[in-house]
Order: sequence, then structure tokens, then C-alpha cells
Amino acid sequence: MGLLSSIFSFLSSAAEEQMDEGIYEPGRPKEYGYDDVGQIPRVPGTYRILKDGQIMYIGVSKQLRTRIYQHRYEGEYRKFYPGEKVAIKIAKLNGKSYEEVQEIIYEHERKKVGSHLPPRNKNRGGGGPRIGKDDDGD
Repeated sequence: MGLLSSIFSFLSSAAEEQMDEGIYEPGRPKEYGYDDVGQIPRVPGTYRILKDGQIMYIGVSKQLRTRIYQHRYEGEYRKFYPGEKVAIKIAKLNGKSYEEVQEIIYEHERKKVGSHLPPRNKNRGGGGPRIGKDDDGD
């Protein structure tokens, strides 16, 4: 990666962190390996599936552990494979229910899908509801 790419990546990351303020718990996203899914908390938030540092999928869920487990199995929801990592951000509810903040989180992440264009998201920021929004009943 060249110097210009490194600078752009750093600035994009810093701008994204500033946008995330107030929506997520403070701190950098926590990463888990494919075999560490059982350690992910059962809390609402967002997640990114990463392969060699590249964002492959962005999703939002009411229960991160449950949703990420689903992505490990064959079928329509298979998005997570051995050797990959998942980075999570825990939603800051501030005394509100997940349902009250879900649309704010969803819109915030939809914009990121549009800028990152993850290959495993069915709708890459084109305005539709398919960015990994909680459609698993949780």
C-alpha cells in the first residue's frame, strides 16, 4: 500500500470513528476469529466480516452472537468462513430499547455499505433493506 493510500485509509478511519460517536460504545471494534464466536456478547450492535483486512460483509443485529453464528452455516445466510474475522461494535442504547435506536444504527451502517461496497452484501447501499439488517427474528 502506498503512502497516499495509507493516508486516505487513516483519514477515512478517523472520520468513521467520529461519525460513530454517540451511536456505539467507545473504543475500537473488537475482533473475533471464526472459532471464537462463542465469546461474542449477546448484545445489539454492528459487525463486519473481514478477509485479509478487506470488509466482506456489514450487518446489524439485536443479538450479535446469535446472528454471527448463523453466518457460519450453509445456506442463504452463509457469510462467515474459516480463516476470517468478525469485528463488532456494541450499540449505545442510553436507556432506550433496541427497537428505538435500530433505524438510526441501520441508516448509519447503510451509508458505510455504500462507501465500502462489501461483496457479500446483497444490496450495497442502493437504498434497499438488505445490509444484514436483523431479519432473523431476534
